[in-house]
Amino acid sequence: MIYLSLDTNALLDLCYRIYPEQTFPRLWEMLDELTLTTTIKFCVCSSILEETRSKCLAFEFDENILDGFLDRFRVMIIDRDEIGSRILNIRAKLLSYPFAVTSAHATKDEPDVDLIATAQKYNTRGFVITGEIGFIGADWDAFKARARRRETIKIPDICALIGVTSYSWLNLFQRYGFTLD
Repeated sequence: MIYLSLDTNALLDLCYRIYPEQTFPRLWEMLDELTLTTTIKFCVCSSILEETRSKCLAFEFDENILDGFLDRFRVMIIDRDEIGSRILNIRAKLLSYPFAVTSAHATKDEPDVDLIATAQKYNTRGFVITGEIGFIGADWDAFKARARRRETIKIPDICALIGVTSYSWLNLFQRYGFTLD
């Protein structure tokens, strides 16, 4: 089984914006099958869930759809306190790179690091699902020589730094052979 730690935008994309069940019923059936066969397990950190609910309110999305997703797939809600030491370790690692010391990921309580720490909790079986695209890759030491202050560190970049696999929904769908035949 792999554990999929879901980002706010990943939740919004799946439930509302890009892959809603009304448009992609077969995709949702595949996700049902993958969860019922314990191939995958969805996880959401409590801070990500709070952020997602806030976005639902701001965008006037029907929160019942989100709640239906959480119930249907028996999504594990991971309390932030449960991964607190992992959050601190990720921040410490970020602070060891001069170009990252001003990043909100390194200096503030913010859900992106919680998301990654949630996946890290499951070791090599923990994956992050996000819509973000990184630009650093795994070689942070080579990057620091050319880093500019305005560049923003993204979720996949931090995942690469600490050894957590980061996927988009499309990567996940490809992994399990989903097609629109």
